[in-house]
Amino acid sequence: MKNKLKLIPIIISILSLYTMPIYANASFSDTANEVHSAALTINLDIDLFDIVVFGLLLSPIIKAIVSIKQKAKKDNFVHYQALEQIHRPDDYRNIDPSFSEEEFRKFLSEIFTRLQDGCNAKDITEMRKYMTNELYSNTVEQLSHYKSINQTDHTECINLLDVQLKGWKKSETYITMIADIKADMIHYITDDNTGEMVSGSNTKPISLHYELSVIRPIGIRSNDRFTRSCPSCGAHIDMRYSGVCTYCGTHVIAPNTGWALSNVTVLSQ
Repeated sequence: MKNKLKLIPIIISILSLYTMPIYANASFSDTANEVHSAALTINLDIDLFDIVVFGLLLSPIIKAIVSIKQKAKKDNFVHYQALEQIHRPDDYRNIDPSFSEEEFRKFLSEIFTRLQDGCNAKDITEMRKYMTNELYSNTVEQLSHYKSINQTDHTECINLLDVQLKGWKKSETYITMIADIKADMIHYITDDNTGEMVSGSNTKPISLHYELSVIRPIGIRSNDRFTRSCPSCGAHIDMRYSGVCTYCGTHVIAPNTGWALSNVTVLSQ
């Protein structure tokens, strides 16, 4: 009985952990270390029976503490989601009345296709103005890798099946618009020296699902007018997103809509 009484201060020290702050990033190992430290502060002189009883009492306490900390971590994630709230595309017109989902989808389609064409040519210089610094640098690095190993990544016969806006979010300085693009395309890699196929197929199309993010500084509106000259005939073109030259039929993309492609992710294949 005397030895069993020695368990009382141990249990009290374990229960005191409930009064400690609960941190969202705490793990089971953190809890175990706290319990171990508490036990070491007490002079133990117990037999096997005491150890078994101690283990039975300790197990549900540790489980309870871990459960509380996991819940706190989940609550913290929900709070983060609230800070990054995604708004409906329609709601963007509350701050930009001239915003057109149809025109914006055309803009995304054009950007997506031009980027693929640039990657095929291993030169995305003309896309520089439509991409964030980080995405441009990452893409150039990827193309440089293919050059260094004498390979070419081909994307051909792009058939855009669907372009949909998922929503938008707002930070202190930027608006981020998020979109889904589904497309069929021919995708394969060849060896530059031999011309042989390294991977993929140059005859069988594959279906890909992409997520695109584009950002624009707060304060720019869709009714801000952007102009440029037709690269083929030099005619003046007044446009907001993209268009076709009415004189020669050349498809022209706007020089600066304020939007910059910031992320391209393959969701499924």
